[in-house]
Amino acid sequence: MSETATAPQGSPHRRSRGRRILVVLAGVVVVAGLAWASMIGYVASSMIMFGDNVKHGCPTPAVLGWAYEAVNYDIALDQRLPADNPDWLKDCPNHGAGSAGNDVVSSDGVRLAGWYIPSGDGDAATAPTVVIVHGWGVSKSDALRYAVPLHDNWNLLLIDTRFQGRSSGDWMSFGVREAEDVRAMLDWLDRTKRSSSIAVLGDSGGAAAAAKLARTDRRISGLVLESSHARLRNPLSQQAVDQPLFQPVALTLPITMAAVWARTGVWLGDADPLDAIADLGDRPLAISYGTKDSKDLPEQNAKVLYDAALAAGVHVEIHACEGAIHGQDINTCPDAYRVWVNAFMSRVLGEG
Repeated sequence: MSETATAPQGSPHRRSRGRRILVVLAGVVVVAGLAWASMIGYVASSMIMFGDNVKHGCPTPAVLGWAYEAVNYDIALDQRLPADNPDWLKDCPNHGAGSAGNDVVSSDGVRLAGWYIPSGDGDAATAPTVVIVHGWGVSKSDALRYAVPLHDNWNLLLIDTRFQGRSSGDWMSFGVREAEDVRAMLDWLDRTKRSSSIAVLGDSGGAAAAAKLARTDRRISGLVLESSHARLRNPLSQQAVDQPLFQPVALTLPITMAAVWARTGVWLGDADPLDAIADLGDRPLAISYGTKDSKDLPEQNAKVLYDAALAAGVHVEIHACEGAIHGQDINTCPDAYRVWVNAFMSRVLGEG
């Protein structure tokens, strides 16, 4: 009588132990993954919301010899800037944050400060005004660069958006909430100056705020997008390319966006300038970029915006500054910038 051999079977105890090990390992992987995602989300969202540690100065229009009006704060406070910041023209850690008053307040209660600078040729307050919106992580002091070529011909309004300069606020949002800050400043301009027409020049993150507002606010007769992204995911992805901590970008970018939303209720994609182009209608648009911009790559941003404007039938022009890096067109090509920006403003606003 023959015997049939059978494969040895593990005991029920061993099989149960193996399953427990797999469950534990899976749990460790899940916990580690959640911890990593939380860390990425917190670090990256904090960078976006609170800025970097790059030093910036806080010169006022008085440094240029210009008369100006402090909007929604006591102008005497500007005299304290050198005392509070020994290297104030280059490094200004104490801008007087939150010293704005209650006359100009954004829709969510953020108190806003600014400068109103009469034109150098003595135009009336009711004459056309150019509103300049600074970029991410800087203040209206940085926007003075763009005021220089425009001052002779136009009344100017420079804004501290939320969490910058003298304005209040607890974080930045790359244009989503800043668009409401610009709207509040336009309301102030209407109330106090009754400008006959308004154009807006926005730099980088300020361009996103200006473009978002221009979609619905017809007081903006023309728009300049300076060193602007087309979609925010483009520069965020580009910044992450050389940072191992934020790889893979396809995963860390949505984590970052979700983290900002969880902390603020803001979805950063809601201020993508590309979405605003078609809504400009018959209002002129000018796009300026540097050929060496490594943050907002021209092929992904400036040129995409330009093509979208052409497709939408928007009156658009585009200006490249050879060799300029992000946000430095006005510094690298000052003479060419002066010519085209004043020509554009004349077409939009009439002769200054």
